[in-house]
Amino acid sequence: MTIRNDRFVVPVVTGRERRVEGVIHGASGSGHTLFVEPLETIELNNELVRLREEELREVHRILREFTARLRDHALAISETARALARLDLIFAKAQFALDFRCSVPRLSPAGSRRMRLVEAASSAA
Repeated sequence: MTIRNDRFVVPVVTGRERRVEGVIHGASGSGHTLFVEPLETIELNNELVRLREEELREVHRILREFTARLRDHALAISETARALARLDLIFAKAQFALDFRCSVPRLSPAGSRRMRLVEAASSAA
C-alpha cells in the first residue's frame, strides 16, 4: 500500500492492473508501475478524505477564534513588542560595551576644550 493524491492505493506492475479491480490514480515516473485504488477501499478512502476536510475546517475555525481573541489585545501586544525591542537594544549595547571594553567618555566643560586619551592604543603597525 502507498498513498497517491491522499488516497490509499496498491502499486501494480503495468500490464497486471486488470488483476486488481479499481481506479487507476497514476503511474510511476518510469511507467512500470500503476497505482490502483481497489474498489473495496473507495468508500473508506472517501471517508478519510471527508474526515481530513472536516479536520481542516476545525483547525481553521480554531485559528480564526484565537485571532479574534488576540485582536482585542493588539495594542497591548504591540506596546509589549516595542518595549521588548528597546530592552533587546539596551542589552545588545551593554554586551557590545563589555566585549570591546568600552567606557563612557567624560566631556570637558564648554570653556576648556581638550582631549585626553587614557589607555589608548595605537593601531599603526
